[in-house]
Amino acid sequence: MNDSWDENDPHSEAINILQKRMRNFERLDSFPSGWSLWEKVNLSGDFQYPEYILITLILSHRVSSLDPLDKMQWACGFLYRGVPCAIALQKTGLRLFTSSQSVETIAQTQSHIPRSEQSRSESDLQAVLIAELNGALNFVEKRFIEKLFVESTTTDSIFLRNDYQSLREMYLYFREKSNEYSHGSKDAIMWEFRDNSGDRVSAKFEIAEILAPWFEQRERFRKKGYYEFAAVLAFFSLLEHILVLLMPLSREASALSLHEFLKKDFREKWDLIFTGEDVENLGMRQEVFQIAEKYRNLFSHGGVAKGGRSLYVSIRGIGIITNPMFKRNGDPSLPFIEFLPENPTVDSKVFPFFDQLEQWLTKSSAKFGMKFIEEGLDIPHSRKFALDFMELSKDEEKFEDWLSLRSEMTERAMNFEL
Repeated sequence: MNDSWDENDPHSEAINILQKRMRNFERLDSFPSGWSLWEKVNLSGDFQYPEYILITLILSHRVSSLDPLDKMQWACGFLYRGVPCAIALQKTGLRLFTSSQSVETIAQTQSHIPRSEQSRSESDLQAVLIAELNGALNFVEKRFIEKLFVESTTTDSIFLRNDYQSLREMYLYFREKSNEYSHGSKDAIMWEFRDNSGDRVSAKFEIAEILAPWFEQRERFRKKGYYEFAAVLAFFSLLEHILVLLMPLSREASALSLHEFLKKDFREKWDLIFTGEDVENLGMRQEVFQIAEKYRNLFSHGGVAKGGRSLYVSIRGIGIITNPMFKRNGDPSLPFIEFLPENPTVDSKVFPFFDQLEQWLTKSSAKFGMKFIEEGLDIPHSRKFALDFMELSKDEEKFEDWLSLRSEMTERAMNFEL
């Protein structure tokens, strides 16, 4: 690694600032053996993204690359205030290694230094190191990583993380919770009371006691509606996630940059992925858009309906009307004000349609993409991968073999076995 930088490099100024921030770090050309046996600290709680730490260490040009050991993805060694240290990403998380013997030696030679400036113990040294590294990381995120991400969304150098399984589990959770409140109906409320022996009681009851079953029933339906709406919103989050994952695997959509695709709304994304004009696709399209308009869009935009229906004015002699400045189908929109329902409910046909839609996805023009997504694999956003994918999807047997091999390699990489 070379610490000198070209003055014409647009990043040279930021690199120089980073090196000054990390002036207590020094590179070691020859690193002590047995470093993996040093005292180690779990850094997973201090740093959420280990790859950002690696970028920071590399950009500083003040660390040395170490050969990773078993179950270790990468490792960097350095001197911190004269103490040999290492940071490594293991299968169990990000770890900091420090040499206890070096810390003790330095402490013995610091007797002439003011006590407040001494590295009095290993824990002190680790705390200061972590704090300095955090400061450097914040600088790198603002000056490098944020710009890098924006630039990457317009190129072929990005992966789409596959959260299909977790989003689907969330949808199913809310749907199952709504079913817990589905038992019984308003007609099932019994308006008679019995004593402990089971005989019917004809005595008078307080009004609160008489109404208690009705209020209990109403509360159950209210909670059922809340969970149903949560399930609908979760399903549309899942569906839009699927559309984004399918984007690099679609001939039409992959012609766009990821940045351009992400800016499009749900309808536009759907039409780019499912370009066929077959009757079943058109039927699914119409139904899913109607459900989105009725349930998802209103609540996704803070309960503010389109067409001015949630904005209203008071006109003397007339009363309250919705905002006439908005138009619907070219005509002034003056219906009664629409409020969010006190007891929201979802049409009984919605969830059976969602089941039908999920089945259709596995048989549609995107069926090979769905196989890849259901396997839980992250998707490279690159033209080469898209072309390879489309070629392999022409032969189902070859595709299955390729998918199985890719899944196995991914699992081995996650276990740090490659």
